[in-house]
Amino acid sequence: NIKQGYRHMSGLEKTVDFSIIRYANCWEDADILLTGLAIRAGVQVLCVASAGDIALSLLTTNPAGVHGIDKREVQLYLTELKQIAFDRLAYPELLQLLGVTGTDTELRLQLYRKLSPFLTPGTRNYWNENRHIVEAGIIYNGKFERYFYKFRRYLLPLVHSRQTIKQLIAPKAPGEQAVFYNHTWNTFRFRLLMRVFFGKYVLGRLGRDPKFLEHIHIPVGKYIQQKAERHLQSDRCQENYFLHMIFTGSFGNHLPHYLRPENYETIRNNIHKLSLENISAEQAISKRTYGAYCLSNIFEYISAEEFMGLAAEWAGR
Repeated sequence: NIKQGYRHMSGLEKTVDFSIIRYANCWEDADILLTGLAIRAGVQVLCVASAGDIALSLLTTNPAGVHGIDKREVQLYLTELKQIAFDRLAYPELLQLLGVTGTDTELRLQLYRKLSPFLTPGTRNYWNENRHIVEAGIIYNGKFERYFYKFRRYLLPLVHSRQTIKQLIAPKAPGEQAVFYNHTWNTFRFRLLMRVFFGKYVLGRLGRDPKFLEHIHIPVGKYIQQKAERHLQSDRCQENYFLHMIFTGSFGNHLPHYLRPENYETIRNNIHKLSLENISAEQAISKRTYGAYCLSNIFEYISAEEFMGLAAEWAGR
């Protein structure tokens, strides 16, 4: 159940629209996070809920509990729906509900109706009023996902053909990916598209929110382009489910950690250990100490002064 906590009205909350789903997926690699955190079984974990994916993946570590927190109630509604889906649906049904497999909108609604009685009232009211999101496929309908849809649908075809896009993420012999990238993919138009569409101005307005990038003082488009350039030459990029989603609109043959079949039973068996609360990370940290913290990108949102205050509070515990 989602607990309602005291909501400190910072400048961010006053200026950013928290009533929409901003992220239908967690765009962070759970495999890297789990390796880096190296969580021991039986510890309490604090996690920014966002879309719920990372919080669910953390359940595979057999923790004492995962406390999913978020100032945006709508993201908690999304996380709770995924939580109850793990608890009440078979694995194929879970994939159908989220939109990973299948296109039957009525089946998705039937699966939602199966879950509805087990949702908390606020969550149930939200999804009852937004069933069109369920019909269209939940994982495609956050603001960030629609940003990538615009990139994929309207702009990328001006740079590369559908066949060339398929070639980029097709399996290749060792070393062939770098050759393909440098000889075929890395055109002037692609570099220009990366600089503009993933620049701070467009990313802030279409993908995230300008306030979320207020404290970032680097050339964002150039930074993303450099990271993409290195990865798109790697033989590992064909396995990148984020890349498949951005360029093709589906995860392809690779799924996020929490949706892999080998993780389903462990997450389901531990699903009762996930608790959700509508508070900030600062408030959660001030209330108790955890064995591990997964705070997403909250440090992009706060000023240097706010960060120092949070760090002092954290260190004092």
